[in-house]
Amino acid sequence: MSLKHVIMVVINNGECSGYEISKQFEGPLGQFWNTSHQRIYRALATLYQAGWVDFKPVIQQGRPDKKVYRLTTLGEEKLDTWLCTPQKPTAVNSSFLVKLYSGKHAPIKPLLAELQAEYAESVIRLEVFNQQQQEHFAQADELDQEACLQYLILLRVIKHTEASLQWTEVAMDKLQSIVNSNKSQRSISKLAKA
Repeated sequence: MSLKHVIMVVINNGECSGYEISKQFEGPLGQFWNTSHQRIYRALATLYQAGWVDFKPVIQQGRPDKKVYRLTTLGEEKLDTWLCTPQKPTAVNSSFLVKLYSGKHAPIKPLLAELQAEYAESVIRLEVFNQQQQEHFAQADELDQEACLQYLILLRVIKHTEASLQWTEVAMDKLQSIVNSNKSQRSISKLAKA
């Protein structure tokens, strides 16, 4: 999967400008796909060159003109093909896991602080997700197709956040044990030297 397919899905839901596409990544889409404005505009240029999207210029008063994008017939065909093609699970790219992978070189106290901050943020996110579920999907058995698919996205994000919180609790306990062990090791060494 690539960013261009994500952008095509957004455009397929309705013609939009690059700015409007960017806003989608700040909302619900940002819960499971991360990108930057620059990447979006580069991908739009690539999609345009490939003939998968087209745009109409919109003249604005007091602001720069904008381009409103739509899928071309070729773009619709490419998107349909992609939507029907099974995708491989994506690999996890986690800078924190790379830090853990550094093993004996890893500074434990900063890692523990990083986990504690992440845990606090995740608790807040989970509360927001659960509130969204109660507000928008209380009757999960009575949803139309589009709402059902949105519900499944939210449910996946909730379950992922819950699992992440469980892992983080275990990781914080283990790192705290290492910190405590290192302190006792240092005090034993100081006593041995005295």
